[in-house]
Amino acid sequence: MGATTVKKITPKKHGDLLVNLRKLAEKIPASEMKKIPKDASTTYKQRLYGRTK
Repeated sequence: MGATTVKKITPKKHGDLLVNLRKLAEKIPASEMKKIPKDASTTYKQRLYGRTK
């Protein structure tokens, strides 16, 4: 068998992820964004699993 070569993968910068998320967020209509509760980031488990605090 021949020798195998391993390709080194370098992680992208964190800024790339934020740029991509912003681009995706721009595609969401304002009417849909208004439906998201203001406290969605802190209460997602309660909303997802139906639990109360």
